[in-house]
Amino acid sequence: MFLYDKFFEPLPDSLQEFKQKTNALFPHIYDTKHLINTRMQLKALFNPSSTGLSDAYDQMMRDEFRFDQAIMLRPQFSDYKIDPLNKLESKSHEAGFDAMMTGIIWFKL
Repeated sequence: MFLYDKFFEPLPDSLQEFKQKTNALFPHIYDTKHLINTRMQLKALFNPSSTGLSDAYDQMMRDEFRFDQAIMLRPQFSDYKIDPLNKLESKSHEAGFDAMMTGIIWFKL
């Protein structure tokens, strides 16, 4: 809703109109938590009692999910540090950090 309101147009008056316009703008919306919880191949890799973003991120940072691409941050983002094992210092629930964790999870899925 924030993206729609700030970058497209003011929010519509009805939820139905919002859904229609959002689906036109973003015809494919993926939810990493939904994918993890509904795809049997992915579900088997995760602890069913730990389905939060931080837990999924920690799981994806394990060695069996390592890949050749490097995750690098611009120097301006000095609050977000990557250690030699490619793990980030947790700043969960900070919008930028949560977006970064989501992106890394999506990239690795």
